[in-house]
Amino acid sequence: MFKQDNQDKQTELAQRRLFAYITNQDNDSLSVLDIGTNRIIGTIRVGQLPNSAAISPDGKRIYTTNGAGNSITVISAQTNRVIETVKGVGTEPFAADFSISRNRYYVPSFYSGSLFVLDLDTNKVLDEIPVGNGLVGVGVSPDQSKVYVTSVGAGITIINPKTNQVMATIPNLDSWGIDFSPDGARYYVNNAGSNSVSVYDASSNKLLQKTAVGLAPLGIVASGDGRRVYVANSRSKSVSVLDAASFRVLNTIAVGSVPFGIAITPGNRRVYVTNFGSNTVSVIDTAANRVIDTIRTGVNPRGIAITPPRLEEGVNG
Repeated sequence: MFKQDNQDKQTELAQRRLFAYITNQDNDSLSVLDIGTNRIIGTIRVGQLPNSAAISPDGKRIYTTNGAGNSITVISAQTNRVIETVKGVGTEPFAADFSISRNRYYVPSFYSGSLFVLDLDTNKVLDEIPVGNGLVGVGVSPDQSKVYVTSVGAGITIINPKTNQVMATIPNLDSWGIDFSPDGARYYVNNAGSNSVSVYDASSNKLLQKTAVGLAPLGIVASGDGRRVYVANSRSKSVSVLDAASFRVLNTIAVGSVPFGIAITPGNRRVYVTNFGSNTVSVIDTAANRVIDTIRTGVNPRGIAITPPRLEEGVNG
């Protein structure tokens, strides 16, 4: 009985570990990073030039969008093995986000100019929604009532997931990363061309404020407690820390060369930044606002995703 209890406890602890998944664009691979030790514990071969990583809401699968492969690689989080390679998602798929209530996920295609809608169980393409060229980001609102697509050419497009029809378009050109306040009342969008971040009211889509950050901001993430927003400034080798209430810059943290992707642990204690030009990931302590570790990855790390909070309750985060 004791042996069985011990095995059950070890299984539970293993399931509660936090991992970051990092796409290495020019290695055609995905690095698996154990956040408890900040060590790379595995490398998975995926499609050509993977540019983003995403984790299903239940934490069971990892998805990479493969820019040159024009595909999505689906990986088991339990075995770290490829389950499926999904085709038919246009030319240079660029990102992914999920709607668990609709059992869907959404993938924008940079050159095809469409948002692809896929079934979360079967990985089949269900619809293709024309949006415009240069699609680079996608985000499903916290209440899953809207899908937002960012673009360097078409601005911000808002889609009704019930009908898969465009509801509105905001002419904010050079829009890149997008994230939401935890309550869904606001959303934040990087403006890569104007070196700024815009904050919008989610109910009216009214621009509330625009704040200057570093050069060419790409990755963006809001903390789970709603207090901070972190922005990766790709041409400034830095991360801007913004106060979510006043939306002013509180700190600027030096990281590696060409910071691209950014993610935060569920406990809001660590921020992880991929440094595309340095082949590293910077680990930021959010209390001290400083880099506490630098981890070597594959060649040109770009996308990053961290185990979702429902798999973790205050462990290593």
